[in-house]
Amino acid sequence: MSTLHVENLKGLSSGSNANKIIVPSGQTLDASGGTITPSSGQIVKVATYNTGYGSGARTQSSSQSWTTIAINGTSNNAVNCSQSSNVITYNKSANSNLLITINFPSYNAGSASGHGIRCQARVSGGSYSLVDILTDGPGHGWGWHGYGSNNQSAMNNFTWSTSETDGTTGINSHSGNVEIYFEMYVWSSSDTVYMIDYGGYNKYGTVQIVEVKS
Repeated sequence: MSTLHVENLKGLSSGSNANKIIVPSGQTLDASGGTITPSSGQIVKVATYNTGYGSGARTQSSSQSWTTIAINGTSNNAVNCSQSSNVITYNKSANSNLLITINFPSYNAGSASGHGIRCQARVSGGSYSLVDILTDGPGHGWGWHGYGSNNQSAMNNFTWSTSETDGTTGINSHSGNVEIYFEMYVWSSSDTVYMIDYGGYNKYGTVQIVEVKS
């Protein structure tokens, strides 16, 4: 097998295929052994995480403090990421933004109030910061899926962007591991919230991380 050493490839400036470099039908441009650098706004990589079900993916709380959400359930599964102690680790390239989407079922037992959720992230070895523009998350500590109704159940989703916290964490410029976890808050101690799994009725959640070139 021969090797072609070049720094730039450029198509002809005129003709029916001007300024194009064409891979003919039946041929494959195989870059599996290397890296293709995308343009700004293009997707670099996608990661998915399934929390699994059961007690390892169940957080039961009536606390007026932010509590880490358990995501280490039975049959949990990670693709292009990893999980340990309810923290997801994702390896990213430099100069890219992470879009972090969750799909979490929750059950608010009681009728006094509601609950909230938020996302924390850091470069590996650094300090955690909120991935948000608000300290109490996008729905505050009470408005995640409703307020004041008896025994509310919902399937909730939201997408955060690391560009909202990059000034304090340096995540977007970082090349290497980024660690991510999620927290919940119950507005009234009269309510009990079950995030993701519910005893006797198995449930699971998912997390998607989309890395976009800055």
